[in-house]
Amino acid sequence: ATIIADFFIQSAGNDYQTWRDEQLQLIEQLGRNVEQSLKQERKTGTLVSQKTTESILAKLENKTVISFGATTLTIQVGTLSDAKLSNDSAFVLPANTTFADDCVTDGKSALGSFFKEHHENKIPTFAQELQKILLSQNIKPSNGTDYLPGTVLILPEEYSIKSKVILVASSMRSKNKGFHTNPSLISNSIYNIFKTTADKRINTFYFPIIGSGHAGLEHTDALNLLILCIKFSAKEFNHVKNVFIFVRDIDSKKVKANFINSF
Repeated sequence: ATIIADFFIQSAGNDYQTWRDEQLQLIEQLGRNVEQSLKQERKTGTLVSQKTTESILAKLENKTVISFGATTLTIQVGTLSDAKLSNDSAFVLPANTTFADDCVTDGKSALGSFFKEHHENKIPTFAQELQKILLSQNIKPSNGTDYLPGTVLILPEEYSIKSKVILVASSMRSKNKGFHTNPSLISNSIYNIFKTTADKRINTFYFPIIGSGHAGLEHTDALNLLILCIKFSAKEFNHVKNVFIFVRDIDSKKVKANFINSF
């Protein structure tokens, strides 16, 4: 995989607003570089095209393990239900920038299937409760309705199933495009997840393939992008020890593994 230089500064300094603007610019730059990396790998043949017939299961059986410094990334065919519950772990569930999340009622989405299994009784009122939770954590919309892309919300303890539950605004919702995302937004989301949890005693993270659902990314591209973003963001934080990406069996047949096998 293409090596991307470090983009994140180490401290805020005295001018928080200047630091914040610089951080946002640098995160956007990371997203552009990740996108360029994907394009270059596809051009040179490391990333396989849609026409490739090999599936991830053909070579990797049930899982593959990749090490990035102190971080171990496991890509596993299965569902979030296969995760090992612990007090120092968290499920990461994608949301959109409105946080008016009707995805919770869609059993095919990561958020919907998780709530159907663990918090089915909370589904009817979750949209209203979510707004209260955001307000209680002083997370406010940036323009009155939408929250900043990459906004991270750790749900209260009542939503934990031993492991904590994290929502991240990894996609946007607009009238003209509906749900959509891009490499910059995904990289921003991953970086913010690790940043937000740095002092929360969480060292293990369980992900679905973020961006491959309502946001519309092709499964192979979404998985490759997620791997790159985890790699380049995890090295900024000492607490990120274990990351699992769960690929549903039905989706694993759509994923091409050549890029993964290059690590």
